[in-house]
Order: sequence, then C-alpha cells, then structure tokens
Amino acid sequence: MAARRLTAAALWLAAALWPAADAAAVETVDIAFLKKETEKLPKLSNLDPPPADDGALGGKQGIIDNNTTGKFLGHNYRLETVVLAEDGDTGAALSELHARGVRQFIVDVPGGELPALADSEAGRESWFYNVGAGDDTLRTMQCRRNILHIAPSHSMRADALAQYLVARKWPRWFLVVGRRGNDIGFAAAVRRAAKKFGGKIVADKKWEYGPDMRRTAASTVPVFTQDVEYDVLIVADGVGEFGEYLAYRTWEPRPVAGTQGLAPLTWHRIGRGADCAAGAGGGGAHDLCLKREGQHRQRH
Repeated sequence: MAARRLTAAALWLAAALWPAADAAAVETVDIAFLKKETEKLPKLSNLDPPPADDGALGGKQGIIDNNTTGKFLGHNYRLETVVLAEDGDTGAALSELHARGVRQFIVDVPGGELPALADSEAGRESWFYNVGAGDDTLRTMQCRRNILHIAPSHSMRADALAQYLVARKWPRWFLVVGRRGNDIGFAAAVRRAAKKFGGKIVADKKWEYGPDMRRTAASTVPVFTQDVEYDVLIVADGVGEFGEYLAYRTWEPRPVAGTQGLAPLTWHRIGRGADCAAGAGGGGAHDLCLKREGQHRQRH
C-alpha cells in the first residue's frame, strides 16, 4: 500500500510540474522520498516479513512512468530515497537535501513531525506530499499550505466504512481500540462517523490483553465480546498487534471491520466495484474501497 501511495504521489507531482517546456531544453526536477523508520513490532508470522524497501519501489516506478512522458515535455525527474532510523533527525535530513537543491519531498514520517518540517526555514521553500500520516489534525488545526495529502485521513476512512455499514443495515457497532496513537485517532474518527451517518456504538472497549494472542485468542476473544448485542465488531489496530485474531472468535458470529477484516483502503487489487464506499452510502464524499481480509461477509 505504501508503494502505491508513493507511486501516486510521484505521478501527481509530475502532473503538477507540467508547464509548457522548450523542446530544446531539459528541466531536471529533483524529488526526495524522506522516510522515518517506526518501532519494530513482533511479527505475527515469520512467513510474512515486512519488505525492507516498502514505499521506495513505488517511488522508483513512479519516476519511470513520469520520465516516459517527461522526455516529450523536456522534463527529467530524479528521485533520491532517504530512510532514517527511528531516532533520526528529519529536520537535519531536510536541511541537507534542501541545500542540494531539492524542493519536492514525498514524506512518510510521523504526523507530529510534519508541521515542524513545513515551518522550518528549508521547509517554507518546499512542498511536502504526505504518503503516510493519517492524523486528522494535519487537515485541520495543523494544516499547512505546503503540505499536500496523498494518504487518507482517519476521518476519510471512518466515514467511508460508516456509510457502507449503515447502508448494509448494520448500525450497531462494538468498537475495540488498541493502545497506540493511530488506534486512538481512528477510534475517535469512528465515533464521529457514527454520529454523522446514523451508527450507534453499543460498546467501546480498550484492548488490554497484549499483542501476542497465538495461544489465548480462542478463549480470550469470546469472553471479551460476550453479553453485547451488536452487528459489527470495529477494530482500531493500525499496526496489527491483535486485530487479526478477532475474526471467527467472537462470542456471536459477527463480521469484523476497521483496520482488519472489512477495511477501508485507497486501492485494492479487485479495483473499483460494488464495495467502493463512494457508492455504498448513497453519495458519500470519500472514494475508498473496502476489502474483506480473511473473512466472508456474514448476514444476520
């Protein structure tokens, strides 16, 4: 998914930089992909390791596509990838790239660091294309004129999911929230979406059983979900610590949605279809597709 967002960002950036060009001159556009590593989490399975170059290959593909057309317009696009450690200094990396003439930055960094980058001396002369952070505050209180968002916000994803669930007559939601900031942000967006679109959160619980459920999921999840009448279990677990274990283990047979299960995405391999949320809720504003991950739709 990160690779596709980065490809989209590179293509969008090329389109934005398409003034009329002198056929005899070639204008070089330098772009940086600035990524900061996040906490290394325990893997659910050794058979599914995270890719080491997540996002970077999407950027390379975007540059190849851009230069195919760019050669007819007198443009040459170049991409430099800079990956920082979890404790790396994004401001210093930005200043170094800026000193070398880079003004276009595709960024995959924690949302809390983006406003400071945009407000820095180097940042005020640059454009940033956010491909990772979904924080709603970046689109509201922390909005900056030089940050354009490729990644959907928490509210966009929650609104799309809410419209779909309400359209399917599944208005009663059991919300399960993880322990991380993105989990809390997505859960808050789900609560707002319930008010906007007619959903009802009948239970709202924090997951406090830890990330490793391989041995205890079959006994823990049924007890955690019993004694509540609901239509859909909505999970907020952005990094996948526990959400994968919830499907098929609830006390009552109910579908799982949110960050796992029926999930709102910007792209899915089946393409646009009946499960794209723009049509699911009767004229919704957000064009996000819903994927079913590891489960079939259950009707009640």
